[in-house]
Amino acid sequence: MKALLIAPLLVPLLLSEAIAAGSLANKIQEIQTHLTETADGQAAPATDAGDTGGTPAETADDAPPQDDASPAQDNAPPQDDASPAQDDAAADDDATPAADPVPAMSVEDLIREGDEIRADAWYEEDYQEAASLYQQAADMGSAEAMWRLGLMHESGEGFESSDAEAVNWYQRAADGGSTTGMTYLADMLRNGYGVAEDDVAAVGWYQKAADLGNAEAARKLGLMYDAGEGVALDDFKAALLFRQASDGGDMLATRFLAEMYHDGEGLAQDYVQAASLYLKASEMGDEIATRWLGDMYYLGQGVAQDYRRAAQYFETAADAGDAVSMRWLGEMYDAGEGVDEDDVRAVSYFRSAVEAGDTIAARDLGIMLEFGLGAEQDYAEALKNYQIAVDDGDAVALRRLGLMYDLAKGVDEDNPRAIELYKQAREGGDIIATSILGQMYEDGEGVTADLLQAAVYYREAAQAEDTDGMRRLGILQFEGRGLAKDPEEAVQWFLKAADKGDLESHWWLAVAYLYGDGVSEDAVLAADYAYYAIVGGHQYALDSLINIGEYNTSRGFRARLQENMQADGFYEGKIDASFGPKTREALNAAFASAQ
Repeated sequence: MKALLIAPLLVPLLLSEAIAAGSLANKIQEIQTHLTETADGQAAPATDAGDTGGTPAETADDAPPQDDASPAQDNAPPQDDASPAQDDAAADDDATPAADPVPAMSVEDLIREGDEIRADAWYEEDYQEAASLYQQAADMGSAEAMWRLGLMHESGEGFESSDAEAVNWYQRAADGGSTTGMTYLADMLRNGYGVAEDDVAAVGWYQKAADLGNAEAARKLGLMYDAGEGVALDDFKAALLFRQASDGGDMLATRFLAEMYHDGEGLAQDYVQAASLYLKASEMGDEIATRWLGDMYYLGQGVAQDYRRAAQYFETAADAGDAVSMRWLGEMYDAGEGVDEDDVRAVSYFRSAVEAGDTIAARDLGIMLEFGLGAEQDYAEALKNYQIAVDDGDAVALRRLGLMYDLAKGVDEDNPRAIELYKQAREGGDIIATSILGQMYEDGEGVTADLLQAAVYYREAAQAEDTDGMRRLGILQFEGRGLAKDPEEAVQWFLKAADKGDLESHWWLAVAYLYGDGVSEDAVLAADYAYYAIVGGHQYALDSLINIGEYNTSRGFRARLQENMQADGFYEGKIDASFGPKTREALNAAFASAQ
């Protein structure tokens, strides 16, 4: 986003629209743009686009219910019988003739000058002159001046902050036909600021302002329909209102509409349309839309997958202050996706994201520091960053912190503390922590060994598609430890884990096929599974094969093993089903090729 001229005065627009659609920050952002234009020498419009001379109650049958006297009537400034201009004209006949009087300022001039003065007022925190000019314009009936006075009362600019007084001025502006006044009054009603909370009345005022062309009101009304606040929940109606607001130039509504197309919420899912709208919002300066556009390029949704372009969009959003984009860039530099792999830059982006408030980045930074990737290994800093993420409920960080206590990294070994952290991570949905708990109970680390409880944790992890849980449950069943021996089911778990790339499960399948345990004996399949694990770099498979060697394997198994190694250039000897030095040397070479 462009830096705004009066940013030190106002709070950013990026406060969550969904949490507080009527927040002061959103109002101030809109007026901020107006003030910036005025400071550049453009005249402020006298009325909103779509404002009319009649009050909502006079122009529509569905106006929000009003008391007998509206706040505008109760608080209308007193008027003299004669206007100031008439008073000036009634000069004493005997007075010495004076120079021609200075023409009275128009409403437009009063508001424009008030805006200019207010734009600079934050330097000296002196808003009185701006307030005086707005008051003069309000006394002349300007609804535009009235909502500005309301904003100053709400924000405490030149007045003691008062939501009730702000509501009074917003009501008067709304009754005077200002769509901005209607929108701000609806904000106050929606949030219960200075007035009893009333979503139904808020919907009424948003609707009137939207009908008169106010894009912000259309967007906020869309959010009411999206959340079912003050109206029946209606995602399709919300989408229509976001479309109306987007067509009126509202940046946030453009992103919201893109999100509905992306998620298929209220509309048929359409990634192409979503990408187009994210691009539109991005070009309007929405860094979150820029981030989501990058995500669509990363995933290839609605556009051709392109990691390089994804990284470019993430960088643009990160430069605009988006913390999530900083983290995603760090992950791309860590993995070398769309950019050259660079752990130092990854760490830099993770640090920036943490400083910008992204707690997931704190976890990622902790991992880099724990293993000395892109920065000097620093267990103390890793622990500190894990704790930042843990304090925000990050389950992966809980598991990583548990491992620090389990393995005595930067802290004294404390298995009971590690188990406590693993259990918290499991409750937070971390399946790897569930599998680790199974290992702790199987090995009796920090708890009394309990194979049955270990099996319970392994099964839970396995059913959640964790390959470690699948393999470990399979081993208990294959060997009949803690559970009844069931090699048939064990093989099924090994097959599922192997299909997901688990190398050790390939070895266990080799054992099953080699000895016909749970499956029909098949020397060729056994050798293929064993070789796959070894050439994949699995130490346990290599050590186990060398241990069983010639005396516990069949000739067909050994011959097939030699054929596989010969095909890959690791074995140059005769296919003689031997398990001598040349075969062992070839096995070691195949294993080393994966390192």
